Amino acid sequence: ILPQVTLVRHGLLRVVCPEVLGEIGDMPPPESDHRLNQLLKPDAESGEMNPRAEIWFLLRHVLSEKDIEQILCGEDKLDVQAWEAGSQYDGYTKESQAVRWFWEVVSSFDAEDQRQLLEFCHGSSALPPLGFADISFTLRRAGGDAARLPEAHTCEFSLDLPEYPS
Repeated sequence: ILPQVTLVRHGLLRVVCPEVLGEIGDMPPPESDHRLNQLLKPDAESGEMNPRAEIWFLLRHVLSEKDIEQILCGEDKLDVQAWEAGSQYDGYTKESQAVRWFWEVVSSFDAEDQRQLLEFCHGSSALPPLGFADISFTLRRAGGDAARLPEAHTCEFSLDLPEYPS
């Protein structure tokens, strides 16, 4: 068994160890990974390369290690201003006191706390490749008791925020 790291669930995309890759720029030998070998085979009917083979090409020839890390893990620090600028409000306005306090607190968080908040609201601490431009966050006024805690809805990337008095 060859050493490898699975990057995508179910092993559809793998990075194999350098010894297996051979010379820089070479495709791995066919015996290195049966699944990868299958991906790189042209389609029997059309003769076209399997679209997933493009992933291998990108990993080997186009993307740097930093690019791959950014795609898989996201940015090191979130752009809170971009997050705020692209946000929508339901029951609040941008000028509402609770909204101003919310963004003040988020801006004061360190990178780890910001990621935890993003994960709480979005279900993932990583953003799409275009960041907050690709997704829309909704900050919604939560009705009822101001003693309630905020409630997140990860499917719609929203947060129900009670109107706290202070």
